[in-house]
Amino acid sequence: MKEEHDKNVQIQSKVNIDKMKVRTLQRRLKNEELINAEPDDSEQIAMEKWKSDWEVKLELGVEDEKSHCIHCLDQPDNSEEKQTRASIKKRVKDRVVVVLARAKERGIPVETPEAKAIAREEILHVIGEEERARLHSEMKKVF
Repeated sequence: MKEEHDKNVQIQSKVNIDKMKVRTLQRRLKNEELINAEPDDSEQIAMEKWKSDWEVKLELGVEDEKSHCIHCLDQPDNSEEKQTRASIKKRVKDRVVVVLARAKERGIPVETPEAKAIAREEILHVIGEEERARLHSEMKKVF
């Protein structure tokens, strides 16, 4: 019985060693497979899609804000739009001085109506850039 027991222990230890070798080989094969596998770009693709969606949202937001400001300047419908028009007109009035000074500096003859049109376009552009910055900070906050 003792010999049989010793033989069983010896066989069991050999089986355990063989199991350990098999697990080591399986682990090595799995690691090699992971190393050689193509990188998973699904997260990168999702990030790029999210960024492109936000870029579209940024551009649409800027265009909407510009069109809203143009509408407020041309035909305000309510008191809020009239207040917006007043603030934009104030900014345009302040910008006219800068436009006239810039034209004088360059030696370009510009009359006040032309300066007002240029100042209006510049202010609309500035408002669009302010909206872009606001949306960009919102995007970073969401990110």
